[in-house]
Amino acid sequence: MLHNYLFKIKDKRERIKLAIELRKIMIESETYIPGRRKADIGINGTVCENKLKQIEALIDRRGYDVKKRQSQN
Repeated sequence: MLHNYLFKIKDKRERIKLAIELRKIMIESETYIPGRRKADIGINGTVCENKLKQIEALIDRRGYDVKKRQSQN
């Protein structure tokens, strides 16, 4: 299953910090600059179910404004 998250974080340093933390959790990951969205950081990554739970717990603890979308792939 594919999970997509869109974070709205105003502070650029906080966005970069979150990207670094998320990449540390992921099994494999890469960053990119999204072209179609108004965003400055994108991350593609592979995670197992346990790692996905860690990511979602991090999101909950920080209280970010997040939109989550799931698709079957």
